[in-house]
Amino acid sequence: MKQPDFRLLFEGAPGLYLALTPDLKIVAASEAYLRATRTQRAAIIGRDLFDVFPDDPDANVHASLDRVREQRVADTTNSPVLDDKGELAYIIHRLGEPTADKLRTRAMVAEQDLESFSYSVSHDLRAPLRVIDGFSLALLEDHGPSLPAEGQDLLGRLRLQAQRMAQLIEGLLQFSRLGRKPLEVAPVDLAALAQTVAQELQQANPDRAVEINVSGVPPAMGDRGLLRQVLTNLIGNAFKFTRRCPDAQVVVGSREDNGERVYYVRDNGAGFDMRYASRLFGVFQRLHSADEFEGIGVGLALVQRIIHRHGGRVWGEGRVNEGATFSFTLGGAA
Repeated sequence: MKQPDFRLLFEGAPGLYLALTPDLKIVAASEAYLRATRTQRAAIIGRDLFDVFPDDPDANVHASLDRVREQRVADTTNSPVLDDKGELAYIIHRLGEPTADKLRTRAMVAEQDLESFSYSVSHDLRAPLRVIDGFSLALLEDHGPSLPAEGQDLLGRLRLQAQRMAQLIEGLLQFSRLGRKPLEVAPVDLAALAQTVAQELQQANPDRAVEINVSGVPPAMGDRGLLRQVLTNLIGNAFKFTRRCPDAQVVVGSREDNGERVYYVRDNGAGFDMRYASRLFGVFQRLHSADEFEGIGVGLALVQRIIHRHGGRVWGEGRVNEGATFSFTLGGAA
């Protein structure tokens, strides 16, 4: 009989839980905690509990932790986990309703700040960039022949960077809008969606010979438009990062893992170094240079945000020059 994956069980718990070492370092967090606090797992793992909550002076929390560490006594906030020798191995820390309410309030304030920032970005930053790009183009068209080659090159670079900044801003706006769009949950034929995305990519890149196999992908409950975005980004990345493979292959499938349906997109492309896996889903984080592969580093951040909104998890595995696999689950899309 296969041993259960206890980390998976812990991360899927419905409450707001953290797993701590005896010296109060955070080693695991439930998905419910991450969703409630709008936190990325990589941002808190390895940090001290009171570094994450520096403004929590509750003496009862400190007393509870001390009792667990010194007397192995559980209460409604903290519970000890003992090893085979009866030594304290971990502490399960539960965030109570007052703390949860505080976190939800903090998240709501952060979301409002993000909306305000997005408004400023869309109205105050994009307009000057369009002016820079437009004037540079006009200068090249009207006075380009009279400029030395170096001057023309510098203006060309200026336009490219203005256009890239506009792409970064648009990516940031897309990311912020995702948090405000309500989920429209219904049955979704993921296999048909994946086939459609694959056909669109092949039609847009007729010079590429990529074998895309979609099989064993059952329907799911979720927001069709958002799940299409997930597949577009994941299959699009697989398509992109197999560019240098003469026998490029992309597989879209699923598997059963401890009673949980796991969907995946696998390729045999450039892959990545697992030492940097924690950076995969950060906004504007890239593991490959723009000279190697185009992109602005928002696609996987969008994927993660959509999957989290569906109550699921997403992760990546890969090896340099041996390809990558991106897997995700879909929980109760609430």
